[in-house]
Amino acid sequence: MRRLQPKRRLPRTMADVMQGVVGDLAPTDPLSRVQTAWPQLVGKKLAAFSQPIRLQGDGTIVIRCDSGAMASELSMREPQIRALMADVLELHCELRFQGPVGRR
Repeated sequence: MRRLQPKRRLPRTMADVMQGVVGDLAPTDPLSRVQTAWPQLVGKKLAAFSQPIRLQGDGTIVIRCDSGAMASELSMREPQIRALMADVLELHCELRFQGPVGRR
């Protein structure tokens, strides 16, 4: 009687393995989704000086900016940012931009 050899499976690439892991770990809450996509939404340069930090009870996402000027700049771009959020994330919410909070 001849013994059957088990079929050998080809090893999976690390990219295939990580794609499955990352897909399972993708954030689902609005704040995390915006935080993850922020550089894509505003560009790397503006994202370096601003960060989504909080989801308010009314669904507004608060963006902390390094300066008042940056908060003003992003406020003027809010319609474009919200349009990108709708296209990229399928997310519709208000944004509020705040400058740095003073230290005591």
